[in-house]
Amino acid sequence: MKDFRILIPQIYGLILLFGFVLTLLYAAFPSLTICSNLFGDNFCTPAGIYLGLMASLPGYVIAGNLLTSFNTLPAGVSFFVVILSSALVYFVIGALIDRLRKSSISKPAVLIIISILILLILLTFLLVRLM
Repeated sequence: MKDFRILIPQIYGLILLFGFVLTLLYAAFPSLTICSNLFGDNFCTPAGIYLGLMASLPGYVIAGNLLTSFNTLPAGVSFFVVILSSALVYFVIGALIDRLRKSSISKPAVLIIISILILLILLTFLLVRLM
C-alpha cells in the first residue's frame, strides 16, 4: 500500500483536476451549478469551482488569512499559495497517519495528538473570526 503522505495530496490533485474539467463542462451544461451556504453567505457557483473550493478549504483558512495583508498580489499567485498550502496540510495529515500506522504509539499519545490538532483547527477558526 502506498504511503498516505503521498496518496492524500495526489487525491487532492485529482479532485482539483476533476473540478477543472467540471468547470469546463459548465459552458456546455449550465445546469452544473451548486447553491450552498458557506460561512453564513449563500452563493451559487459552477460545480467544478465548488468542488475545488471545498477541497482547498484548509488552504483558504490558513493561507487566506495570511494573504489578506497583501492586497497587491495577483489572483494567480493567491490561488497558487492556497493550493500549495492545502497540499501541505494534506501531506502533513498523511504523514501523521503513516507515523501512527507504522509505530506503536500508545492510545494516550494518539489522544494528545488529536487534541492538539483539534486545538489548532479551533484556533485557526478563531483567527478567521477575528480578522
